[in-house]
Amino acid sequence: EGHLHLVHNPVEIESATTVEPGANAEANKNFLYPSRAIRRKNIGELLLWAATAPPGDRFAVTMAPQNPSQRPAYDAWVRFAYDRRLPVDFEVGGGGQPLAALLRASTAAITTSITEGFALAFLEPALAGRPIIGRDLPEITRGLAGLGVDLPGLYARLDVPISWVGADRLRHVIADALSRSRELFGRGTSQPDIDAALAAACRDERVDFGRLDEAMQRGVIERLLASPGERSAIAPADIGPPPDWRTSVTRNRQAIAKELSPDAYARRLGDTYAALLDSRPSPPKAPAPDA
Repeated sequence: EGHLHLVHNPVEIESATTVEPGANAEANKNFLYPSRAIRRKNIGELLLWAATAPPGDRFAVTMAPQNPSQRPAYDAWVRFAYDRRLPVDFEVGGGGQPLAALLRASTAAITTSITEGFALAFLEPALAGRPIIGRDLPEITRGLAGLGVDLPGLYARLDVPISWVGADRLRHVIADALSRSRELFGRGTSQPDIDAALAAACRDERVDFGRLDEAMQRGVIERLLASPGERSAIAPADIGPPPDWRTSVTRNRQAIAKELSPDAYARRLGDTYAALLDSRPSPPKAPAPDA
């Protein structure tokens, strides 16, 4: 561990602002997903919240994928949202408006991503005076909490009944995806591997919506559109900024200024270079490929 140096990304947006009053509980809400809508951003989950939102609420995604291989999945979601008249706008960041302005125009930022690197989306909204709600990624947010960042508006899972997608179909989809993933690393897939993946995805006869493929996600959304009363079967059943969001936003702005600002980044990077310059290199050793 003495050879590892953690240098957090610097966090800044075009112009920081003081916290402004947010929408009240009765007003319509606007939720902004500041993201390029690639597959791991889990756009289907955003559309689920749009499908179950109170009338008048709106959702928006800032950017489309640039990678051509990501376009088919994205275009399918855009068509689905349009065909079902979901209150979702796409590519709202294409008009030249800075991110800070888009965030300030929203009630809250939202994220439904299932995989992130550093996850600037958890931090940038605070600099625009807005809370972040949506899916938690503990591998990232635990580290942010250690820096003093408070993110109370997140959920760990979005559980839906397994019966809505079919247990056999779910097992097949997860087994197939796991097998294809492991093949990329030259590894086979055993029954215990599949069982472990299913155990991570499911609990109490429910499955995490983020583990479903696009076809199953669309089926769940269709069901909720046809039978709004079944919304109580998902957990959590709704989302929104916590009542004390202003307190957490203020705390997060302070933590970012102290630990994650460009100045803090420069200091940490300088310390890392100094430690490297003061050390003696050792012979390189390749890591074990099975580790």
